Amino acid sequence: MMRLKRMVTFLPNLMYALGRQRMLKNPETLASFEANHHFPHKNHSIEWWYFSGLLKTEDTGSSFGFYATFFRIEAPFEGRILHFGLTDICRGTFSHRNLAIPFYPQHPASKTRGHIISLLGNSLIYNEDQNKLYLGVKSRGLGINLGMKLCEPVSHGRGGIIEYSRNQCGHSVYYSFPCLECSGDILHAGGMSKVSGTSWHDRQWGSFSIRNCKWDWFSVRFEKDHLYIMALRYYSSKENSFSTCTLKNEAGVMQTDHVTIKSEDVFVTKNGIRYPMGFTITLANEGRQILHIKAVPYIKDQYITSTITPSYWEGICTAECCITADFSLGGFIYCAGARLSGYSYMELTGYET
Repeated sequence: MMRLKRMVTFLPNLMYALGRQRMLKNPETLASFEANHHFPHKNHSIEWWYFSGLLKTEDTGSSFGFYATFFRIEAPFEGRILHFGLTDICRGTFSHRNLAIPFYPQHPASKTRGHIISLLGNSLIYNEDQNKLYLGVKSRGLGINLGMKLCEPVSHGRGGIIEYSRNQCGHSVYYSFPCLECSGDILHAGGMSKVSGTSWHDRQWGSFSIRNCKWDWFSVRFEKDHLYIMALRYYSSKENSFSTCTLKNEAGVMQTDHVTIKSEDVFVTKNGIRYPMGFTITLANEGRQILHIKAVPYIKDQYITSTITPSYWEGICTAECCITADFSLGGFIYCAGARLSGYSYMELTGYET
C-alpha cells in the first residue's frame, strides 16, 4: 500500500518540492489579519482553511464532532484537496471523505461574491456584510452546511508567522479563529439533522514542507470559561523541533514560555501505524508550571487515510484541565486548584513514515 502511494504521489510531490524552493524567497511581514487574507494567496506553495468543532442536533441533542479542510497547493500547477470527517459521539462511529485534484484546471475567477475556494461542488464562501463564513461539503452520504460568525483572530508565533526552518521547512503564516458560533445542518448515517455549536478555524499559508515532517497539534476549548488554547509540537529532525502554545480568553492573549506533551496510551491502525493517545499537556510560563490538560479521544479510531496527502489521525477528545499555579490572562486571574472541563481536537501527522 505504501509503495503504491509513493508511485501515485511521485509527480505531484516532485512538482511541489520544486515550486516550494522557488517560493521560499517570499518572506512574510505580516502584522495583522485582514479580510483579504481569507482568500487564496498566490506565489505560496501551500495553504489551507481548517475547521473543527462540536455540534449538537436540535431534535435529539446528539453530539457530533466535525472537521473539514480545504488545501490549495501551488507547485507551479495548482492542486486542491478536501478532507472531511464526522464523529458521532453518541453512537461511537467515525466517517471521513477525501477529494483531490492534483492538477486543478485554472478557470476565470468566480463571479460569486466572496467565493474563497471550491472543489467538485463543495465550497467555502465569505460574506463580508454578515462577517460570516459559509462551509458546504457533501460526499457519498456525508455532508455539512454551516454558517459561522467570525470572531477576533489570534496570531501564533512572531506576529502571525512561524519559522520552521529556512533550509528544511520554510515558514507559515498562522492565525486561528477559536470560537466561531455556527448553525446549519449535517448529513450523517441517521439522516439530515439541524445543528448548532462552535467551530475553530485555522488559516495558514506559506512555503513550507508537509513531507517528512511530524507534528502533534491540539485546539483545546473550555467554552464555559471562555478559555481557548492551541498547543503544537513540531519536529522534522532532532535538530529542528520546537513546541509553541497560545492561550486566549475574552480579555487577552498569551504565548507560554514552555509546553511539554506526553502520552500514556497507543492506538494501532489496521495497517500497523502506531499513534500515541491519552495526552497530558503541561504549560509553563515565567519558569513555573501553570496548568495541566488531559486530552483523551472519544473514539480511538479517528484515522484518516489519504492517497495524495500523508495519512494522519484527526479527532475529537475530552479535555480536563487543572490549574497548578495562579496566573493572569488579560487581567483575569486563574487560581491554583481550579478545574475546567471542555473538549479538544487533536491532529497527529507524520507517524506513517
